[in-house]
Amino acid sequence: MARHDDSGGVSALVRHTAGMAELAISAGHPDRKHNEYLPYPDRDFNDPVDDRFQKAEKFTVGHIFDRTGRTFVPNVPVIAISIVAERTYAGFTEFLNPYLYCITTRHGPFEWTIYKRYRNFNDLHKALVQFVEAETKQSISDLEKLQDEDNENPCFPTRNDRLAFINNNIVQERCQILLEYLNKILRHPKFRNHPAMCEFFGVSCVSFVYGLSVSIKEAYLLKRSHDDYRGHSFFLRLPFLCDACKFHHGRKWFVVKDSYITYIRPDTYEIRFPMLVDRGFEIASGFRQTGTQHGIKITNLQRTLVLKCRNNRDCDEWTQHLLNLKEQANSFVSATASRFNSFAPVRQKQLAYWFINGETYMKAVAKALLTAKEEVFITDWWLSPEIMMIRPTDDQSFRLDNLLGKIADNGVRVYVLVFKEMSFAMGLNSLHTKRALIGKSKKGFIKVIRHPDHYPSGGVFLWSHHEKTVIIDQKVAFVGGIDLCFGRWDDDFMRLTDLGEDNIKKLKMPIEIQAERQASGGQELGEQVPMTTPQMAARAGARAAKFSSTSYKKYRTTVNMKEE
Repeated sequence: MARHDDSGGVSALVRHTAGMAELAISAGHPDRKHNEYLPYPDRDFNDPVDDRFQKAEKFTVGHIFDRTGRTFVPNVPVIAISIVAERTYAGFTEFLNPYLYCITTRHGPFEWTIYKRYRNFNDLHKALVQFVEAETKQSISDLEKLQDEDNENPCFPTRNDRLAFINNNIVQERCQILLEYLNKILRHPKFRNHPAMCEFFGVSCVSFVYGLSVSIKEAYLLKRSHDDYRGHSFFLRLPFLCDACKFHHGRKWFVVKDSYITYIRPDTYEIRFPMLVDRGFEIASGFRQTGTQHGIKITNLQRTLVLKCRNNRDCDEWTQHLLNLKEQANSFVSATASRFNSFAPVRQKQLAYWFINGETYMKAVAKALLTAKEEVFITDWWLSPEIMMIRPTDDQSFRLDNLLGKIADNGVRVYVLVFKEMSFAMGLNSLHTKRALIGKSKKGFIKVIRHPDHYPSGGVFLWSHHEKTVIIDQKVAFVGGIDLCFGRWDDDFMRLTDLGEDNIKKLKMPIEIQAERQASGGQELGEQVPMTTPQMAARAGARAAKFSSTSYKKYRTTVNMKEE
């Protein structure tokens, strides 16, 4: 059954002009009167490459923190493969743009499809025209006079589908012109990285990142500034008035991935709160549920997010994508998949290794830190920056702060969370930990958070952070109960001494020490005690205890009895 097209009557009125339009469109050199050439801002088509942020035609995670606004990977071609047009009826609002263009694009290993109308092409062209005029300090008309008609600059048709008398017979030529226009503007790096170009193709700084999933949907949406706002009270909260106010919503770039949704600030390219698809993930739409027109309400175990779309069509499209995301996540967020009310699913056949003491644990952590490529996350109740991770050694590079500073200088992001103690009750000295670690990174790649804060009027008192974790590149995780601090290093011999002035590697019993000294003609153990005790007390800042001759004789008697 043929589909009824409500816009067919208008096409019938202009059918007699289709032949003339076909000649104008298919001509080798389009008419300048209805086409506009877009000069390049310069002739530099080279895009500089930073090897730190590029891997296998993709960005590394470090590119996200660079916040340069660059979206496409340098020196990786971006090609518009094809454009297919379909005539649709979308009401009076799209009367001038009856055709929906399906654009297939390829960038390295990625390939995706977007749907646009002529007005979207026109908005992109106007934004690039303003950019060129700002770069060259000349108007586009003056620049066009300097160009030849057969130049290779992008050529854009300035008339919409109605005024250009586009019909099904000549729409393919229209698609070809738009395809050539896109491929030409995608050649220049300044056009390719323009915000309007990224919005047109629906991509961002997290679209082509190594290790991240393919984006399901990306676009600008309005985010409500207060998630706990309720729009049910017409008299107290005035929902219609608040919904119409621009300051009540902020424009953010939203990204839907395979297991979460997040948003990016367009001015700073900062990634904000990622919402995981957990067992509490729910989607609601409509004014009654969201308190806003064309609104979507997203809820999970951590927060509630209210979005505002431009129209009903966008609202329905985003709602469907989010519902599909929830459906896909049922395999790892169901009650049977996540035990003990955990947000993470049960994963089978995972490689694990048990650590018995601090020696093997700290040695493994140190070696794993040296393999970090992108990021390291550390949580501790107490963290000592000066602790030696591998012992015995005199190599200061294996000291924890030097180790973290080394990998930070190589571009690895280090995040540390430590317990902020109450100094009058315990001496963890977390402030020293923060200052010592931050000072090891010249580029500011080491971030330290002391938590929680303690206030006289409130705060947390009978609670502390006891998480002991080291997570490297989100691939290797050390979990358990060993802090990276003094007093935790131990081995199978249960040594009583650690690194000292003599760097003692083997612990000897007092009887063995006495026998060695007697054999070498030195003083006996008992004669050394009165001299060693004051020295140890002086180093500790305490008052030395007196060692009387009577107690000394008792000590000698006790030693002799044990020997017998």
